[in-house]
Amino acid sequence: MLRVKVICGFPASGKTTYVSKHVGPNDLVYDYDALMAAITGKPFWELNHDRSDYIDDILYRVLIGRGSDDPAIDTLWIIRTVPSPKFQQSLSGLDVSYYYMNATVGECLQRISSQPGRENTNTDYFGLLMELQSRGEQGAFSICQPINPGDDTDGTT
Repeated sequence: MLRVKVICGFPASGKTTYVSKHVGPNDLVYDYDALMAAITGKPFWELNHDRSDYIDDILYRVLIGRGSDDPAIDTLWIIRTVPSPKFQQSLSGLDVSYYYMNATVGECLQRISSQPGRENTNTDYFGLLMELQSRGEQGAFSICQPINPGDDTDGTT
C-alpha cells in the first residue's frame, strides 16, 4: 500500500527543504505551491485559488489514483500549509501520516526576508503567519507530529 507523508507548516518553515533531504528514489513529491507556480506562471508564493481544483486533481486523480496501484512507488510526500478537514477526508482509507514543521513566526519571517523576489510582493507575511499561528492554536495542526526544521534525521519514520 502507498504510504503518504503530509508535511505541513508555515510558509518558509522548511517543508520543501525537509522533503528534499528525505525523499527516496522511488518516492513522489506533491508540492502544492510549486505546482501552482508551474500552472499559473506566477512565483510560488502568489497563489491563484481559482486554479486550486487543477492542483487538487493532480493529487487525487494522478498521484493517488495511479500511485496507489503502483508497487514501484514507496511514499507520496505531500507538501501543504494546513491539513484542512476536507483535505484529510480526501485521504481517508490511505496509509497517511501528518507532520508539522515546528518553526516560529520569527524564523519564517527571517527566511522570507532572505528569499529573492519575496520583498517585491504585496503579501502581508506577518499577518498571514499570525493567522496561521492562530489557526494552529485552534487545532489546525493537531493531527500532525512535530518535526524540527534543519533536522537531518527522518523524523517521519
